Amino acid sequence: MGDFVYPRHGCIQELMLKEAAWTAKFIRRQREEEAEERALQQQRSKWEQQAEDTIVKFLNSPSSTLPKAKRVATPAAETHNGASK
Repeated sequence: MGDFVYPRHGCIQELMLKEAAWTAKFIRRQREEEAEERALQQQRSKWEQQAEDTIVKFLNSPSSTLPKAKRVATPAAETHNGASK
């Protein structure tokens, strides 16, 4: 009598195995997504560092090499400076 197995016992074990497989698949997918996100974050920080270096390099360069802005007399500028008619 000790060898008797309830008929539903096999179904429960099968469901437990399926749930374990699903959980493992979910965890694997989540880890892959996190790894991709970390790689994108590192790439983004690399681009930000390059942009920052470019800005600092531009700001630290001598002013003689910087392009000079052209001043153009406009009606609004003339009015603002008190040269109105």
